[in-house]
Amino acid sequence: MYNEFYHFKEKPFSLTPDPDFLYRSRAHKRALAYLEYGIQDPSGFTCITGEIGAGKTTLLRVFLNQLDGQVRVARVFNTKVTSRQLLEMILQDLGVTCRGMSKTEMIDALNRHLIETFAEGNRVVLLIDEAQNLSVDLLEEIRLLSNLETEKAKLLQIVLVGQSELRELLQLPKLEQFRQRITVNYHIQPLDLGEMTAYIHHRLRVAGRGTPLVFPEEVLKVIHHYSRGVPRLINVICDALLLYGFVEEKPKPDGGMIREVVNDLLQDGTLKDPEKIVRGKEPKAGSPERVTRRLSALWKKVRVLEQQQEVFEKTLKGLISNNRYLEEKSSELLDRFEELHRREQELAIRQERLKQREAELYRKEETFSGKGKA
Repeated sequence: MYNEFYHFKEKPFSLTPDPDFLYRSRAHKRALAYLEYGIQDPSGFTCITGEIGAGKTTLLRVFLNQLDGQVRVARVFNTKVTSRQLLEMILQDLGVTCRGMSKTEMIDALNRHLIETFAEGNRVVLLIDEAQNLSVDLLEEIRLLSNLETEKAKLLQIVLVGQSELRELLQLPKLEQFRQRITVNYHIQPLDLGEMTAYIHHRLRVAGRGTPLVFPEEVLKVIHHYSRGVPRLINVICDALLLYGFVEEKPKPDGGMIREVVNDLLQDGTLKDPEKIVRGKEPKAGSPERVTRRLSALWKKVRVLEQQQEVFEKTLKGLISNNRYLEEKSSELLDRFEELHRREQELAIRQERLKQREAELYRKEETFSGKGKA
C-alpha cells in the first residue's frame, strides 16, 4: 500500500519469515552456529528456543537454505499428534511409503532408510518446529528414535525448535533421560536497543531503493520500549508507523507519530505496556497474560507433584525391596523350622525305638536270671 510512497521494492516489516530480511544479531548468529554444529557433530539433540516472534522460523529457513545436498531433512510442523502420526509424517517427508504399516513396521522402514542414506554418505535430520506442544509421551518416543544408530555414528540427528515453554517442559523429572541427551541448548534473547536499531535499518535498506529511510533516535527508543526487543513486535510497530506516515503524508517518522501509533496499538490490544507488565498489574480475566500466568502456576504445581510422586515411588520401591528381603528371610526361617521339626520327629522315633530295645533287653535279662535260679 505504501511502497511507492516510501520508494520501497517490498514491505520492509512484513510478518512473513523471509530469509532475505534476516538480521544476524549476536543471538541469531549463535543460534545459527549451534544449528550448524548440531548437524556436523550428530551426537545428541539440538534444542533452540525463543519467545514468540523472536525470529526462530526465519532463522530455520536460512539454515535450511544453506544445507548442502548431503543433508536430507524431515520437517514436522504439527506437533499435536500421536506417535503413529509423527512417524507417518517423518516417513512421508523422507519419501518412504508407509501406507498400511504397523508402528513397528514403520520404525523398521525408517531404520532401513537411515542405514541406506548413511551408506550413500548422506545424513538425515529430523527438524521439529513448535516443539513446546509435544506431549511428554511423544518426547519419549522421539528419544527412542535417537537410538537408531550404527556402532560408530548416529543415523538420525534431531533438532527441536520451540517457544520458552519448551525449556520448562524439558525440566520435568520424567524427561531426565531426554534432557541428558541434549548437547546443544540455546535460547534466543530479545534485541537490545543497538541491535534493534541495526535490525530496523537493515530491513529498510533491503526493502528500499536508493537512499534508505532512517528512523530518528527518539522513535527508536519508543519502539524498543514497547516491543521489548522482540522482532515480531518491532515489525508490527514499524509497519503501523509507516502506514500512519503514508496516511498523514509524512515520509519521515517523528516522536509525535510514534506516540500516536503506539497509543493506537495499546488501545486495540496489539501491544502491552511493558511498565504494567513489570509492575505486575493484574491483566483482565481471560487475557493472554492471565492465561499464561495461570498455566505457569499450574506447571509449577505439576512439577512439584511429579517430584513428590518420584519420591513416593522411590520410597515405595524401597519398601517393596525390604518386603521382598523379609519374605526371603521368612521363607528361609520357615525352611529351617521345618527341617528342625523333621529332625525332632526323627529323634522322637529313635528314642521310641531305644525304649523298645531297652524294654526288650530288660525282659531277656529277667528271663535269663530266672533260668539261672532254677
